[in-house]
Amino acid sequence: MKNKKQFFTMTPAVPVTVFIVLCFVIWGIGWKLIHAHIFRITEIISRDADTADLGHLKGKNIFTVNLKEEAHRLSQEYPAYRKVRLIRIFPDRIYIDLIKRKPLAYVKLYRHFCVDDERVLFEVPREMEEGDLPVITGLEKRIPVAHPGARHNVKELTFALAIIKAAQGFPFARDYGIKRIDVSGGINASFFIGGGTEVKVSPENLKDKMAILAGILQGSANEIDKIKYVDLRFKEPVLKLKDDK
Repeated sequence: MKNKKQFFTMTPAVPVTVFIVLCFVIWGIGWKLIHAHIFRITEIISRDADTADLGHLKGKNIFTVNLKEEAHRLSQEYPAYRKVRLIRIFPDRIYIDLIKRKPLAYVKLYRHFCVDDERVLFEVPREMEEGDLPVITGLEKRIPVAHPGARHNVKELTFALAIIKAAQGFPFARDYGIKRIDVSGGINASFFIGGGTEVKVSPENLKDKMAILAGILQGSANEIDKIKYVDLRFKEPVLKLKDDK
């Protein structure tokens, strides 16, 4: 009976012992992984990025590098990239996966920037040619200092981007292109197509207004250069020719 009692008093120590042993085993495996020469980073690869910015990671253990922290740092340094992701390629390489921002327009401030659909300003890519995109003007007072990589929640900028998006898919946007958008008027804006024809708009029902404009231009396909402006701010569109007095 005495031996049986001793057996029951000793058994709780068994799981504790097993737990301690497992902890030592896991610690040992972790220590070997962290210190194993095979897991030291030897190469950083990417199709687009300059990998020199991550050169400080070479020689470090692939398990100890904080990939999210490094990706965040790169996204701050390179606002032209919409998404930055670092991927471990075992045993000793890091791959940088980048998604570039797609510019919708130039923004003319104290110099030119690009802007995407998230209203983020970034430097003009070297491969872009002048004239490829509309130029948004009239924002100098609303954005006195640009912050590349930051979202600029300015209603006039939002208005200009809405004009570009609303025009997409209509033939005039493809055939003539939107050359410039002037948002200095605040609640009203003007955009210029073709050889300088002005289109005046207000922010409501932009898609419907673009459909009306498309109909007007389709009926004046060979005479667009004679149109001084089309005013779509009112219930009925107003068209003025350059020869009108």
